[in-house]
Amino acid sequence: EKVITSLADNMVDLGHEVTLVYMVGKAIVLPATNKVDIIFLDFKKNPISALVKFIRILKLKRPDVVHSNMYHANIFARISRIFNPFPRLISTSHSDFEGGRIRMFIYALTSPLATISTNVSEQAKNKLVAAGAVNPNKILVVNNSVDINKFKKNDEYRVQYREQFNLKADDICLLAVGRFHPAKDYSTLIRIFNQLRYKEKNIKLFIVGDGELRASIEAKIKTFALEDKVILLGIRQDIPQLMNMCDIFISTSAWEGFGLVLAEAMACSKRVIVSKNAGFREILGEDSEYLIETGNINEFCKAIESLIHLDQEQVKFIEDENRKIIENRFSSEIIISKWLQLYEK
Repeated sequence: EKVITSLADNMVDLGHEVTLVYMVGKAIVLPATNKVDIIFLDFKKNPISALVKFIRILKLKRPDVVHSNMYHANIFARISRIFNPFPRLISTSHSDFEGGRIRMFIYALTSPLATISTNVSEQAKNKLVAAGAVNPNKILVVNNSVDINKFKKNDEYRVQYREQFNLKADDICLLAVGRFHPAKDYSTLIRIFNQLRYKEKNIKLFIVGDGELRASIEAKIKTFALEDKVILLGIRQDIPQLMNMCDIFISTSAWEGFGLVLAEAMACSKRVIVSKNAGFREILGEDSEYLIETGNINEFCKAIESLIHLDQEQVKFIEDENRKIIENRFSSEIIISKWLQLYEK
């Protein structure tokens, strides 16, 4: 949602007319501008009615480009093109995993209806091609972008939020951000933290997010008696502030299309430690020492301890290098220019 609303804001700033159509759920993450027309289809209630409504929107809006995102929206937009042809359809995947054989078959079957497909990482793209879901000649990589003016180092945020959460000067704050979903593997994260706390007495873990697995995560926290050490913050809109509050960003995700929250943490000049999945490798590079094999609790613990005990000069070097990576490769300005070129083609 953040990726799409940010893209919408940027396109409006450039003078384009943008309509956001969403299929299910409540619109929680919204564009900053009020110039974006937002329409709800209520796909779960009645898929056929949602399709008819979308076709009416297409006839009314007469878009130059329809840009669909995620599996169901991609299939939905492709099918709608049969009933109401429009000039260009870009289908974007945000993961290296689109489901089982049936879903992949449907994706491959409808793929010719898209003008072009894109993915947010090279390795995720290659997996879809290998699975036969897309034509290798009709898919490109366009990474997600980071607003580097919003996500940046801010000492005022750090002081303010550490006071707000009663963090002492020598407290080490870990931060994880993401929905409570099996892909994020929060069970492993809790076990990592449980092992760490015996060596690092002044360590705390903050988790931003919510979702279907909240009850099981709360139960695991209680099982390990970590209630005073692990803080669940729910859904938040102050991610840049929380990034600045923390010392180390951590993610144990089993898979990611593109690690946007990792990129945001790096833009805030944070030390990071994450699992070695396709999305995170795209940002950090294959050989990064900050990539840990998925589910390897002992290696995660060793890496975090190493990051905690670096001297100030080493910390500053890592923070500066992380910021440069995002500025040079994933800033909004760079990625939006790529989307514009693709839309115009």
